[in-house]
Amino acid sequence: MEELKYFIVQVKLEMETDQCDKAGNPKMKKIGLNKCIFEPGKESLYRRMSVRECARIQGFPDDFEFIYNNVNDGYKMIGNAVPIELARVVASSIMSVLQ
Repeated sequence: MEELKYFIVQVKLEMETDQCDKAGNPKMKKIGLNKCIFEPGKESLYRRMSVRECARIQGFPDDFEFIYNNVNDGYKMIGNAVPIELARVVASSIMSVLQ
């Protein structure tokens, strides 16, 4: 547990002190609670991940259809989803206990 606390503090310190990540990409600046901005003059270096890319990271297959009218709703839907593989492992564990 102590290692985890150290890691969290270390990451926070790095985030607060570094202006670039290890690849040299500028970091977003936090200007308020849940509000970040691109570094002025370097906006072209940023690209927001698409809803589909976020879904892939969560493990959704490419043919899985998400239905939403507003793109922010799409991001929210993916962000609130339980990763498919995690759900499978939890369900399998529950099934094995119940049998």
